[in-house]
Formats: sequence, C-alpha cells, structure tokens
Amino acid sequence: MQPLTPHLAAAHERIAAAYSPDNFAAAGTKLIETLADHLRRVESRAANVLNWNQPAELIREAAASLAQGGQPFDVTNRIRDLAAQCLERGQNLHHPHYVGHQVPASVPLATLFDLIGSVTNQGMAIFEMGPFATAVEHAVVAAVGEQLGFPAGTFTGLVTSGGSLANLTALLTARNVTLGDTWSAGLADRRSGLAPLPTWLPAPTTPNAAPSSTLS
Repeated sequence: MQPLTPHLAAAHERIAAAYSPDNFAAAGTKLIETLADHLRRVESRAANVLNWNQPAELIREAAASLAQGGQPFDVTNRIRDLAAQCLERGQNLHHPHYVGHQVPASVPLATLFDLIGSVTNQGMAIFEMGPFATAVEHAVVAAVGEQLGFPAGTFTGLVTSGGSLANLTALLTARNVTLGDTWSAGLADRRSGLAPLPTWLPAPTTPNAAPSSTLS
C-alpha cells in the first residue's frame, strides 16, 4: 500500500480527530461545564435576556469563525470557544426576566437525551434505524393522549420537530379522513371546495401549511 500524500494524510488526521471517542469525551466535558456556567450566570441575572447585535455583524463573525477552519487548533478549546461565542450572542431563555416569546426555556437535564439522539443519529423513518426511539415515541403519544382524556387504544399520533410540521401533518390527516382515498387517488377529479377552518387566532404556520395540503 502506497503512503498517503501529505494532503490526504492531513485529511485522515482531521477525520480521525473528529471521530475520536477521547476527543469527544474531553470536548464534551468542557462543553457541559461551559453550559452549566452559562446557566448559573443567566439564572442569577448576571447576563442580559437578549444580547442584541445587528444581523450583518453576526454574519461577519460567523464567517470569520468558518475561515479559521483550516488552521491547526486544539479541539477541546476550539469547541469551548465556539460555544462561548454562541452563548454570548444568543437569547437567554432561562433568564428570570424572559417572557415566553413562543419558545419556552428547555429543561437542561432533558437536553442530555437530545445529545444521545444527535450522537447516535437514530433515524425514525423506518423502525430498524431507530428502534428504541420509535418505541419511546409510541409510549409518549399514548401517555399524552390518555392525559388529554382519549380512551387507550382509540387514538394514535406522532412527534414532530415543530409547529410547522405539526400543522401540515394535521391538515393532511384531516384531508385524508374527510376525503377517504385522496392519499392514493389525489384530488384531480374531486375538487370539493373544502377549506380549513382555524380558530380566530391560528398559529402563524397554519396559513402557509394550508395550500400545501391542497385543501384550500
């Protein structure tokens, strides 16, 4: 086997560093400490609720960070510095003076499970790519549905990534239940004039999702 060229050898080292469990442990430990310190500062009112900067300025800073990508650096300290840069310029939802602006403060301990999903990349498009994640989804939907008063075994559901996908999923479900075989047969020959009827104050994503569902 021929030796790698200097360019390929350097690329191999970068890839090995990115996938190194030891680097992950060291950088992860430092990152958790950075986040914990951030939460202490925010919850004690030692930071602003919003660290406002002009969009163009933030874009320039982000571009400058990207430009440093090809330079040698210590992985642990580099991740710590990037995290600090993000935290110093973001919205601090855990601040006592923050008033719910649509998005609530996360539960810090719960976010650790988001880390598991990100590291292991448990895709849920098919069961075998995320078997336990899929099982958790079914269990959560069942528990929430029963808390809402639905009899066990009479309902189903799924977890979405946010309000836009939730609204689109709900509209498509309503269309398919109302119009039967539209999922397979389509609407070309049965334009019935149906339209969604939202509440007096619909979510901002509902008007955008309605045309996509071909209900309107």
